[in-house]
Amino acid sequence: MIAYFVANIDSYSGAAQQALLLAKSLKMNILFFNYNNKGYKKYAYNKLIKVIDLPENRFIQLLIIFWFTLKYRIKIYHFHVFFITGLFCGKILQRKMILKTTLLGDDDFDTLSSKKYWKIKYFLLKSIYMNIVLSEKMKRINSKYIDFLKIKIIPNGVLVPNRCPLIDEKENIFCFVGIVCPRKRVYESIKYFIDNYSKNTSSKMYVIGPYNNIRHNGEFSDEYVNKCFEFVKSNKLENRIIFTNFMDKENVIKILTKSKALLFFSEREGMPNVVLEAMANNCVPIESEKNEVVREIFENGKHGFILDENFKKIKIEEIDELIKIRAPYILVNNKFNINIISLLYKRIYEV
Repeated sequence: MIAYFVANIDSYSGAAQQALLLAKSLKMNILFFNYNNKGYKKYAYNKLIKVIDLPENRFIQLLIIFWFTLKYRIKIYHFHVFFITGLFCGKILQRKMILKTTLLGDDDFDTLSSKKYWKIKYFLLKSIYMNIVLSEKMKRINSKYIDFLKIKIIPNGVLVPNRCPLIDEKENIFCFVGIVCPRKRVYESIKYFIDNYSKNTSSKMYVIGPYNNIRHNGEFSDEYVNKCFEFVKSNKLENRIIFTNFMDKENVIKILTKSKALLFFSEREGMPNVVLEAMANNCVPIESEKNEVVREIFENGKHGFILDENFKKIKIEEIDELIKIRAPYILVNNKFNINIISLLYKRIYEV
């Protein structure tokens, strides 16, 4: 059995959801240690996947991880979040430890070195078997701290439908997907829609993602959410710019299938799953060059569009052309299909 370490698997955590998707694709026995500040709980997700919610107390976390590691004879720890308690257990029990670095400015090693307990973290880092990163930039940063031979680039993966949505299935729908917060620059996405596509009265925009009752997330801001709502109201577009709040994956995919473009101008990401999911459903990504990793996902003008801060208008005809030739779909199916990505991980686990 393999242990996965995640945070907030039961909420809007892209890293945790990517770990869950990978686990389902692998079809292996996997135990999730999930840190979510809700207290201890154990349950089965399906026949192969079990989840243990860890309490906040670090000593009790330690005891729980030790116990279940020995009970299930866990040999591999795969961290999808930097989790000191789990890394300490792995070092003491001499397990193979794989650490995934997901977000620039959050858990890359330069950023970790500026946070609390760096000496302890660095001591534990030296014991990992492999560091999985999502981009060349992350690899360059992390190789300053550990042997670059221990660092491997593996992109995120997504489920790709067997059939590509075609142009006649698309409507004049644009969307944003993610938590409504300043880092994601939702306001800029809304403004881009209003400035460039709202004059067509058949056009709509869906802002998909949570915007209230969000706990334990330092990025969330009620003031920012209100700013976005007021902006829509001031332009009298409440009926055509729709805030959905949290939405389950099935319904998100339904909207992506009908949408022509994803407007996603986030300041920084690891490798945004939503961009890959949009492209898997032949929805064209329009992104900002601020998110440097985007250039490692697709080529500007060939599979989607990467804008500088002037936010040049991309004409509907240009979007339609990429949809017609299925450019986003083909790229993701060939490079980011979760079935391809899971095979890469399986090879690492088997070594």
